[in-house]
Amino acid sequence: MRTAVKGKRVIITAGAGGIGQAVIRQLISAGAEIATCDISEEGVDRLRKEFPRIFAEVVDVGDARMQTRFLETAIERLVGIDSLVNNAGISGPTAHIECPSGAMSFVCTSRVTLSRARS
Repeated sequence: MRTAVKGKRVIITAGAGGIGQAVIRQLISAGAEIATCDISEEGVDRLRKEFPRIFAEVVDVGDARMQTRFLETAIERLVGIDSLVNNAGISGPTAHIECPSGAMSFVCTSRVTLSRARS
């Protein structure tokens, strides 16, 4: 994996903890360039301190404007993108699986933004 990932530009959502943070650690150790977002301001601050070279922002994936702004800025900072790890989701007693404006909108926003990045 190290040679396949070295120098690749990767966006990872929900990177401040759990699976997202584990993916970041693996990819950084393999030489990838990382942009990540998370809803946790404390988590994002910890990531920035631990990995000063990554681009990390506080983003609520339920907010389409924040999603778009993050993706556009991340793609600009990384000078393109090779991969997206869409790890973020919405959970809890107030989330609805069938809600199109929730986590799935991040997927749609990602597709549109990434399509523009390739043009």
